[in-house]
Amino acid sequence: MTRLWPRRISSDDQVETERAKLPTLAQIREARARIAGAAIHTPLVRLNVSGAPADIWLKLENLQPIGSFKIRGASNMVFSLTPEQLSNGVVAFSSGNHAQATALAARHVGARATIVMPLDAPRSKVAATRDYGAEIVTYDRFTEDRIAIGNDDDFGVGDNGGVLVGKQLPPTKRTDFNSVWIVRVSPALR
Repeated sequence: MTRLWPRRISSDDQVETERAKLPTLAQIREARARIAGAAIHTPLVRLNVSGAPADIWLKLENLQPIGSFKIRGASNMVFSLTPEQLSNGVVAFSSGNHAQATALAARHVGARATIVMPLDAPRSKVAATRDYGAEIVTYDRFTEDRIAIGNDDDFGVGDNGGVLVGKQLPPTKRTDFNSVWIVRVSPALR
């Protein structure tokens, strides 16, 4: 099993690089204020487990409007965009919670949202994303390239297209949810 955090860092330079990526307390507070209309304050609830080596606390992010903490990061990024940036809409790659979060955030600011979703995405996620007002563009994850689809001239990312919510990381084709816009409102940092 791969441990994602804490990461083992091999040099002082890398430590400073990693620290530079972390948001400041002021940035976290700004983000919290920015997303107040989209995300709710969710409680911490202690889980009573006898024999546990430590207290276990659950952050009930399932109580968010979309049922996930993803509303925090997507809203923070979308709400940070200028009217000029929003004029061409936003684009996201997701098969679920990030799709819904981006669509709802775009609806809050009156922007168009285009979500590129795989054909095998859960129907409930596709329907919820569409209900939030997003245009859904589907692709076959086994035969099509979602990056190419997302860069389509009609709605894609780039000079005349929408702003990508979440940073694309080639060649793995995974969205970087550690983007400073996304991590600034992580529930773990509240």
